[in-house]
Amino acid sequence: MYRATLAVLCVLTVAACSSSGGNGSAAARFESRSGTQVTGTATFTEKDGKVDIVVNAKALPPGQHGVYIHEKGDCSGSNAAAVGKRFTPGDEARAGVLGNLEGSEKGDASLVISLDKITVFPGDSSIMGRSIVISGDPDTPQLKETFGIIACGLIGLPES
Repeated sequence: MYRATLAVLCVLTVAACSSSGGNGSAAARFESRSGTQVTGTATFTEKDGKVDIVVNAKALPPGQHGVYIHEKGDCSGSNAAAVGKRFTPGDEARAGVLGNLEGSEKGDASLVISLDKITVFPGDSSIMGRSIVISGDPDTPQLKETFGIIACGLIGLPES
């Protein structure tokens, strides 16, 4: 089932990329996990060999929270444990690390980043059909796993 879903996403991605003049885009909608109320969105736009990523979150607890892309597009379970390991295309250990969101007192947070180690277009580095998560803890360079997932979203074609 997973492979069939991923294959359909890849075919749709090729169609979306070719109809947009070489630009690729993807999106994810966060759902809360681990008893939180966190919601939000992430958008991914590929152009000229880079993917621009914009993450917006609401109801985020104050403080820093790591944001990561994981290898499996499965946010099931109360703590999204089915997401698998962090996405590491080409053994780039930190390619799926997007950085930290800083939760304000109101719970709103945004992150904007541009990466060249991932793609929206189909291939080994593609994020399509994977998941994006927000951790309850901040990211640090030595951190190799994601713990305490408080929000998770499946990466797919943007809603029209």
